Amino acid sequence: MIQLTEEIQLDLQGFYLHTPEQSVQLTSAEAAVLHHLYQHEGEICDKNALLDAGWPDRIVATSSLVQCICTLRKKLEVCPQLSLQTIPRKGYRLNLMMAEPEHPERLVAASSSSAFSASLASSANSSTQAAASRRSFSALKYATLALIAAVLVLLFLMRPGLPADADLLRWNHQQEHQLTIGQQKGPLSVFSSEQHDNQPWQQHFVDSDWDGYRILDFTAFGLRSDLGDSMALCPNSQQNHCLGQGLINLVFPKEQPQTLNMPSFLELAKTMELRHQFNRINLPENLPEFFAEDVQLYEEIYQADVYFPDHRRLLIRADITLSLVFADAGHGIFSATLCLTDEDCITTPIKYRIDGEFRRYQDAKAGHQVELFEVFNLETALERPERVTEGTLPFYRALKRHSVNTESLLLYRLNTDSNSALWALDQDFLFWAKRSRLPL
Repeated sequence: MIQLTEEIQLDLQGFYLHTPEQSVQLTSAEAAVLHHLYQHEGEICDKNALLDAGWPDRIVATSSLVQCICTLRKKLEVCPQLSLQTIPRKGYRLNLMMAEPEHPERLVAASSSSAFSASLASSANSSTQAAASRRSFSALKYATLALIAAVLVLLFLMRPGLPADADLLRWNHQQEHQLTIGQQKGPLSVFSSEQHDNQPWQQHFVDSDWDGYRILDFTAFGLRSDLGDSMALCPNSQQNHCLGQGLINLVFPKEQPQTLNMPSFLELAKTMELRHQFNRINLPENLPEFFAEDVQLYEEIYQADVYFPDHRRLLIRADITLSLVFADAGHGIFSATLCLTDEDCITTPIKYRIDGEFRRYQDAKAGHQVELFEVFNLETALERPERVTEGTLPFYRALKRHSVNTESLLLYRLNTDSNSALWALDQDFLFWAKRSRLPL
């Protein structure tokens, strides 16, 4: 039994955290990680050292440590004296905060009395000094109370809400357009910062021979950003519900007008998706039959292909997978993987991974109920490719900057069905993703 504080004990045999009010069950990894952090209290513990402590003689991914820290931090909420701190790009640190004494006035008074006795023996005007000391203490006490009141007011004003940098006002309006693809017409809802969006979205699609291709009823969303014109399209939608099949995500460059031959694009996209499937998770359709009915923890998986057509270079594809595990309705574990390739595979696949924790907020945006996911405590890993073409170099540089400089990430979930969801990444581009749930 390890005595962490006067009131808190860590049981390394039964994997329990004992407090005066309750006992909290830990996993073996959580207990070992907490013990290691306690042994190095106040110091930054390297991730590799924590992995060795929590999973000895085993090789596990960094995401296992991220998930362990997240759940451990949640369980430590019953122990306000223990503070688990994340040091970005370095590791984690456990801080022990001393409990405040029951009667601080008595301690201060006793200390003042001792000081007064000493000064009485050494000074003839000790009574004057004691009176001044009492006046000083009284002023300090009232100043402290005023400071505490101000802090409480500040904490109330800063109660959990949307992050200050979310900038939700960029999407004040939603414009309804009509889009024609082949012989099929469908609605295009455009998120815009201006009341009237005059962007001719139809210009991105040229008339072409659609023999052998047919897109039935579709629903589409658009977003204009500094990155360009982004469009997410769900074919074969039924009564505005997306089935998550045949999703098309396009990001056209901002300064170069682009037109797309859709049949040729679909043929090329199919080839590219069959060639590289690093992020694909194909779950069986009868998945619930494998698990008991009392499963409480689920992983939500979102998979999408985003294409960046540009006549000046090869077609670029971003294979994106998002994973969210909710600890409760407002927060949980987040991970994302991205694989970037071009149509001729000249560029070595650029792989990027993000792990962290998320907080979930809700807000109304342009008539839609929007969910905002703020991802923090990021751990990033960018694999250096052997060869990068001129067309993919800007993407690699952007990912490198993100891995070095970014400490948080914002994602918006704009539309959710049982089989799909519409996402916006940092307000840069939209993508419609296939959705699946894995019981854990």
